[in-house]
Amino acid sequence: LRYLRCTFTGNKAETTSNGGRTSRGGAIWSGATDARIDACSFVDNACATNDSGESMGGAIFVESASNGVVVGSQFRGNTSRQGAGMFLTGNSQPNIRTSDFISNVATDSGGAAHASTSPAFFFDCEFRLNRAATNRGSVLFADGASGPTIYGSLLCGNPGNDLVGTFTSDQNSSSEYCADCNGNGLEDADDIAAGRATDCDANGVPDSWQTDRDCDGVIDACDGCPDS
Repeated sequence: LRYLRCTFTGNKAETTSNGGRTSRGGAIWSGATDARIDACSFVDNACATNDSGESMGGAIFVESASNGVVVGSQFRGNTSRQGAGMFLTGNSQPNIRTSDFISNVATDSGGAAHASTSPAFFFDCEFRLNRAATNRGSVLFADGASGPTIYGSLLCGNPGNDLVGTFTSDQNSSSEYCADCNGNGLEDADDIAAGRATDCDANGVPDSWQTDRDCDGVIDACDGCPDS
């Protein structure tokens, strides 16, 4: 099964069990299928989050030892209780490469993804402005007997603890945490280069995050009279 240059927007998984306590996969629910997803967009998809029941995988839910591939895709603005971008479980081992996870929100765990007994592999991905509950992995939450690997990826502007849980390898291995003082999900260097922020002393830190003791709008490092 292959999804090529598809767009999934505004889909919602409602409850699927008796008692109305389970919703999985706002756009896709994949079980025992090695699907391939190429250059697709998942935008503003959701799992119902009412009640305290399961709400897993705002965009995608993967289970039953599925070993699919996600390449060059974007997950933006998806929501669920756990794993707003993706929820991976049941020893599923997808390979997620060169994909972006932006502004996904989990009310509990795993803003971008939640891996529960899933040795998934994330490579060369970007994670920006994703959110989850306090200490529940704004980027990735991992639990269970086997955990995921995140490698060669960029994590930027995700509040709190980005990576929480058990990983099969060093979760920081060859990954980069960007300098993002103002928390807008963009590197400070890019903000400065584009004129969105000033840097009068050329130290790479936006002036808005440096000391201005006399509050005259000029940081002390560039002010001839910083105390008056």
